[in-house]
Amino acid sequence: MKFDALTALFRRNYTKRLLFYVIFGALVCTIALTGLNGSLQNLDEVLYARVARETFEKGSVLLQYKDGERWFHKSPMMFWGIMLSYRVFGVSDFAAKFPSAVSSIVTAFMILLIAMKVFNSKRAGTIAAFIYLCSLQAYASTHQVATDSLLVASLLTTLFFVIRGVRERPSWLFVASILNGLLFLTKSVFGFVMPAVLCILIVVEKRWDLLLHLFLLVVISLGISAWYFIYVYKAIPEVFVESFLGVNLLQRFHSGGGGAPGGIAGIGRILLRVPYNIGYYTVALLLFVLPFTPALFFLFYRKGEELRVCDIVWSPTSKIVSIYFLTVLFGFSLLEGRWLHWSLSLIPAVCILLGRVLDCIRRRSIFLSVGGLGVVVACVLAYALVTLGHTYPVFKDVVLGLIVVYTLLVAASVLLYLFNANPARGTYFLTGLFFIAFTVHASVTVPLDFNPDLKAFGRIVYEEPSSFIIVSTDEVNEGNKTFATIWYLKMNSTQYGSVAELESARDGIENGTYVMFYGKDTERLAGMFASFEILKEGVVWNLGRVVQK
Repeated sequence: MKFDALTALFRRNYTKRLLFYVIFGALVCTIALTGLNGSLQNLDEVLYARVARETFEKGSVLLQYKDGERWFHKSPMMFWGIMLSYRVFGVSDFAAKFPSAVSSIVTAFMILLIAMKVFNSKRAGTIAAFIYLCSLQAYASTHQVATDSLLVASLLTTLFFVIRGVRERPSWLFVASILNGLLFLTKSVFGFVMPAVLCILIVVEKRWDLLLHLFLLVVISLGISAWYFIYVYKAIPEVFVESFLGVNLLQRFHSGGGGAPGGIAGIGRILLRVPYNIGYYTVALLLFVLPFTPALFFLFYRKGEELRVCDIVWSPTSKIVSIYFLTVLFGFSLLEGRWLHWSLSLIPAVCILLGRVLDCIRRRSIFLSVGGLGVVVACVLAYALVTLGHTYPVFKDVVLGLIVVYTLLVAASVLLYLFNANPARGTYFLTGLFFIAFTVHASVTVPLDFNPDLKAFGRIVYEEPSSFIIVSTDEVNEGNKTFATIWYLKMNSTQYGSVAELESARDGIENGTYVMFYGKDTERLAGMFASFEILKEGVVWNLGRVVQK
């Protein structure tokens, strides 16, 4: 009878766990896969999508191609993922972005599993994953053709097995070694992050028994990845050295200005930028975990709380997450450039700590803090909508939707405070509410679609050999149209900054030339040529053709 009871209990618990993971996975997939049909946004997206398409069409696997030439600037994993997606879905915006979305799904599960492993709390992991997925930077990276989302998924997956190897069985470090080898193929030098984390942990905890495993981690991961870089070097040595090593790696630390990077002076310049860069990324992180940034205050101000700061950030199980965060933060701070999207690999660690804070918080003032910050964000968004709406017209619905989402959050925060809700359960509810509202908002507005008109025009002129002209305007800003035409229209384009610039060059324009222009300039364009045909009117831009000069 006891055995039957235990079996029934096990089945019941297994069913609950399975149901939880299914629901969690469905929610994560919904937000990750929403909006993938949006058009490519910038030069990098167009470049990576083009390189993957050309490499795919040539049937090459190991060497990448750009404009018919062998090309190597980034590690191959992203391109392999996009090429596989092209094979499954066909060449499209959706297919180019799909690997980033899958990577975000993996990241969400890794955040959940790491939080459960570190804090033994499913609720903390859920809160952390939801905060991450609602971060504007995380959402943008999920829906871009870029290495960032894939990099974070690779880092966290490797970190998860490192944690298991350190806290459970060292044999898990063998799995981490294999994953770390793939991490080298994802973002080259980032393959040294996890060995550095493990090395610091060994010193901090005096776990000298793990030194051999650290050595094997480095050797195995390099064994998995080094052959590829050696192969590319032998195939295209000049490109490998100049583009990959020179521009992609070394120039991250020193762009060439202000003297040689070597020596005491060069090292001094690198170290001097560290405090500034740390401040820069700290501010970025505060913005990217909105609206739950106040939880960071409650992390360090623990009056009336059951757990101390060190119980959260430096417990025997959680210190490895903090070491990972500090290692990546310091590494980025050594780089000469500063980009907001570089903070993406830092956000999960912050979210995991926030998840723990909100999971065990006992102070109801958290509702007022989150609600008050929500009011500030909503007001800033409303101001941006009024003052910048004409400059970024395709984003009006996105900003308006965010205002609605934050207004809903503020109302819920006030109600929870007034009705004396349990702080931990209340913040869990707030996080879920914000996540669902943000997901609905994303599915309705399909944000980050810079080039909807250009994408529509592509269906008209995709196969035409005629020249293509873009007439820009200072009144709106939707990203770089010139490079995007290479992806959508299969043709190079000429860009003029204004109608006046085009008019001065109109003698060199041939009949049949396509012209994309701001809608308000229709009459001026029509008056410039003997015959000018309007082919399609878009949201912001129109497409015309010079019929007769």
